[in-house]
Amino acid sequence: MDRIDEIFDLLERPDKWFLGGGRVVLWAPEFPLYLDAPGFYDPPTYFHHRLPPLFTVTLLAEDGRVLVPKAISRRWRVSHLITTYELGADLTMVERRSLSPEDTLVTELEIKS
Repeated sequence: MDRIDEIFDLLERPDKWFLGGGRVVLWAPEFPLYLDAPGFYDPPTYFHHRLPPLFTVTLLAEDGRVLVPKAISRRWRVSHLITTYELGADLTMVERRSLSPEDTLVTELEIKS
């Protein structure tokens, strides 16, 4: 394991959610309403101006019913936020939210059975 990874491991926290890169975009909702929903529905700021919600994700089962994700864990690191969701009896989803060096908010989703 790399020394930087060891330092990041020490900084990891379950009670933070802020993402920023020190440039113009910041995702740090004071009182997040949608923290446990995939995507960036709590509004970000751009040059200290509040933007509207960006996006959220709706998941559908094969039969067309909506799968409601239930957040079961959250890990914040300096570079990203990882939330694990339960989707049903045999499905989980891992979401990795981050802010790219180009000031783009990014969500990566991985569904596991």
